[in-house]
Amino acid sequence: MCERCDKPLVSRGKQRRQLQTSGGEHVEIERSYGTCPDCGQGLFPLDKELGLLSGDLTPRAQEGLVRLSVWLPFAKTALVLENLVGVQVSKASARRATLLEQEWNQQSMQLQQVPTAAPAGAPQQFLSADGATVPLVGGVWAEVKTLAIGTVEARKEVGKLYMSTISRTVLV
Repeated sequence: MCERCDKPLVSRGKQRRQLQTSGGEHVEIERSYGTCPDCGQGLFPLDKELGLLSGDLTPRAQEGLVRLSVWLPFAKTALVLENLVGVQVSKASARRATLLEQEWNQQSMQLQQVPTAAPAGAPQQFLSADGATVPLVGGVWAEVKTLAIGTVEARKEVGKLYMSTISRTVLV
């Protein structure tokens, strides 16, 4: 399905792609290419399903590359990655992958900072947690945790508040 139009894609044949795994192994996959008849956008559905990014690294190899690049200079990252797991990348690839990941993280953080309205709840709520040690069958003692969640409601009688609660007890 097209990501923009949500229309079925038209198949345009199959293509092969070489990937490098986190162990340095080379894998070749064959996947279908499709285009949207309305907007013309093209994509490889299998690449999306597998979470493949541009380049020849699997998602796990890409993650290892980016994690190392945070701690080491890019040229050193390429050497360490090859020595540790056999993945071969250039200094430029390490830099590009890390900067791209940084850009995605910044966009994600900006999306998370957009305030959303909380659903309306009770005007006044309470939460109470407690724990105790209780005797069990056979002379064994165990810790029990209790959590009560509720709302406070004012009733017609002047000065009286009533509480409605839900309580759960868990044996730890």
